[in-house]
This record gives sequence, C-alpha cells and structure tokens, in this order.
Amino acid sequence: MPDGAVPEEPSFVREDLREAFAALEVMPGFRAELIDGEIIVSPPPDGQHETMVVEVTSGRRGDRKGAERDRGPKRQGYAAADIPLYLLIDRLEGKATIFSEPRGNEYTHSASVAFGEDLPIPTPLESVLPTDEFF
Repeated sequence: MPDGAVPEEPSFVREDLREAFAALEVMPGFRAELIDGEIIVSPPPDGQHETMVVEVTSGRRGDRKGAERDRGPKRQGYAAADIPLYLLIDRLEGKATIFSEPRGNEYTHSASVAFGEDLPIPTPLESVLPTDEFF
C-alpha cells in the first residue's frame, strides 16, 4: 500500500453501519445523520436563540418518510423547544406553511399558501415570504 493511502473499510462494515442507521429510532425533534462513517445524533434546538426553524422536504415522491417527520415529530419537537416560528417548505405538496405560537409540543396557529403566493410571516419577524420561485 502506498504511503499515505487509507485502507478502504470492508464492505460488510459499511453495510452494517447503513443497516444500523436505517433501524435507528430518533426521539421527536432530534436529528440523526450518517457522516463519514459515523452516526451523529443532534438534539433539537433549545429555543434560547432561535427565532425560526426552516425545513425543506425532499422533492422526491419516494421520500414520504422524511416529509412525514418534517410535518409531525420535527414540528412537535420545535414547538416543545419553544421556537417561535417553524417554516415548512413542502415540495411534495407544493405549499409553504408557517407554524407559530408554540404551546407544549404543538403550534397553536398555522397558515399555508400554494407555491406562487406570498406567505405572511407573523411576529416576531413580521414579514412576507414570496414563494413564486419555490416551484
């Protein structure tokens, strides 16, 4: 092996890691990623500095599970962390939704628009998000 060369991991190790990652159940709001052969689990934001969290769903029809996590457990985790605003750009549904006023593990208000319409963003940001380029 040449100097500085890194031996490749046996394929069974990589496959075992992928299987473990696929079987991993992560608590609502937490995030798991497989990066450079390591499984990294990150806690949800604690709400001390975040004003808004933005999630963009995959545009692939076969990735329904990721979109379902964004619409459910992640939303609940961000509300539980008392993050004032959660913006969901849902490419599968073709709409943008802003969730606001967290209480417990839910947001008490939401507003949705189809891509192409303007989405009003409530307090504390009080702005308008044009979605015409989200197609």
